[in-house]
Order: sequence, then structure tokens, then C-alpha cells
Amino acid sequence: MKEWAIKTTLDSLDADLKIIDFTLSRYKDYKDTFVLRGLEDLMSIFDEYTLKIVSLKQNIFAKVFSERIFKIEKEFRTIVDVLEEWIKA
Repeated sequence: MKEWAIKTTLDSLDADLKIIDFTLSRYKDYKDTFVLRGLEDLMSIFDEYTLKIVSLKQNIFAKVFSERIFKIEKEFRTIVDVLEEWIKA
């Protein structure tokens, strides 16, 4: 049963990763300049996902899924790293 819950959580995280919506809005009257909207909400969601992934990695029943957990963690980390760089710019 524990492994089923882990698989379900991974399926959910994987599905969420595929449907993330980035909303861009034109910045003032500039033709080719856009602003990413809802950035705080996105970062909050990614923080929540990061906590779920950390929790999964620490679960003793997750050994079977370690490769999949690593893959999802890497994808989320890449997105978060890019967003953090955009915030700095």
C-alpha cells in the first residue's frame, strides 16, 4: 500500500509538471518585452513540490522509485533555477 501511495504521488507530480501554465503579459507599450505573471504563485507551488519530493526521497518504501524521483526532482529544479534567474534579471 505504501508503494501505491508513492506511485500515485509521483504520477500526480509528473502530470502537474506537464500542465504548468506560464502567463506572459506585454510590458507597458514595448513590442517585444514581456513580463511573467503569477510568479509568486508558481514559486509557492514549486516549493510545495520540492517538499513532496524530499519527503518521497526519505521514505523507506521509495527505493523502487528512486530513479523516477530523481528525474522529477531534476525537472522541477531546472524550472525553479530558470525562474530564479529571471527574477534576478
